[in-house]
Amino acid sequence: MRMATSQTCARATAQVAGLSEAPGVRILDEPSPLRCPLAHWGGERFVAELKRVPSGRRTLAEVRKEGVAQLAGYLDTLGLAEGWLLVFDQTPGRTWKQRCWRREVRVGDMRLHLRGA
Repeated sequence: MRMATSQTCARATAQVAGLSEAPGVRILDEPSPLRCPLAHWGGERFVAELKRVPSGRRTLAEVRKEGVAQLAGYLDTLGLAEGWLLVFDQTPGRTWKQRCWRREVRVGDMRLHLRGA
């Protein structure tokens, strides 16, 4: 199994978030030391973490909790106050209505945007 680079993940995140076609969006070409997707847009840096709920092995709640902690760590290290967590739910039998959700959470002074797909 080949691991995706942070560049590849950043490009995928930008496409999912609808930013890949937005004027002025630039996915960083240098690898992030944190191995997290990092993009520049409008003079700001954005961090996104991608997670998936594999069928039958872990729950959405477990994956979301892990993702929030990981994203908060990235934001803290980079000195950023806002980031995105995209969770792809591959649980069999789930409807799109169950898979697609949005939530905003705060961790300290950081604002995290959580999205399910």
